[in-house]
Amino acid sequence: PIENALDSILQLAGKIYDRKDGSSKDEAGLIAEEVADVIPNLVYYKDGKPEGIHYTKLTAYLVEAVKELAKEIKK
Repeated sequence: PIENALDSILQLAGKIYDRKDGSSKDEAGLIAEEVADVIPNLVYYKDGKPEGIHYTKLTAYLVEAVKELAKEIKK
């Protein structure tokens, strides 16, 4: 099971950014280097450096975070 999902999610910060390769500007998302510090298994690497994020895998953390919040609300 994923533990402390809410704590992990709360450490992430959504950003507006331009792609390093110039292919697009003003994208909304997460910064791979920052995510790697919090949830490294969501990041894929190239030459040992964070290259991007597996956003579909982020869903599992979000589901568990919602469950944690639901338990807090019920209390």
